[in-house]
Amino acid sequence: MAMPRRAWLFLIPVVAAGSLVALWAILTWRSPDPVEFGLATCLGLLVSAHKIQLPRLTATISGGFAFVLFAAALFDSQGTVILALIVALAQTVWRPATRPKWYQIAFNGANIALCAGLADAASALAGTGGSAARMAFAGLLLFLANTLSVSVIGCLASTQPLASIWEACRWWAAPYYMAGGILAGALASGDPQSALLRALALAASLTAISRFYGRAVSYVSLRSGTVVP
Repeated sequence: MAMPRRAWLFLIPVVAAGSLVALWAILTWRSPDPVEFGLATCLGLLVSAHKIQLPRLTATISGGFAFVLFAAALFDSQGTVILALIVALAQTVWRPATRPKWYQIAFNGANIALCAGLADAASALAGTGGSAARMAFAGLLLFLANTLSVSVIGCLASTQPLASIWEACRWWAAPYYMAGGILAGALASGDPQSALLRALALAASLTAISRFYGRAVSYVSLRSGTVVP
């Protein structure tokens, strides 16, 4: 089914803005430790492979967002955006229920790059104190920006009202984001020498949470008669 024109009017600016943020990050990024960044990215990719299908929505969630928050404590803004982009694209194309269209891939990548960049910049400007407080603020902004953007494009591409889509998205995604955000915040602070061990602990914990929450969502959906697309 072709997307309505009104959906394109929202998608194109998001893709354009997200592409500019991603391009800025790629061109200006200088990693002090490419090995550490590469290992963190690999762990983020592994975590993002454990996707959870949300009832009444075509969207999925994964623990990749928590690695974005974790990366914000280890890397600069550019590194955070790049890692978020890689994880989001992997989540989109890895074993999808239905093959995504090119514009869906472009929107998901641009949207998460834009949301990650905005959350990181806003939390830095807010001066929220320690890394844990800054991460909590960035996580809240990332959750709100991402769910709102996905809900808007879902509303414009369908006949469902925005409030209904965002309510479903918030209801199912909020507990998962909360658990992942708490873990990322708890493991982000520490000795830089132990960053890899903390990243491994985060990956293992997120994988376990993803499996448990995925089963819980399926169980609740079956009990309530909610259809999972």
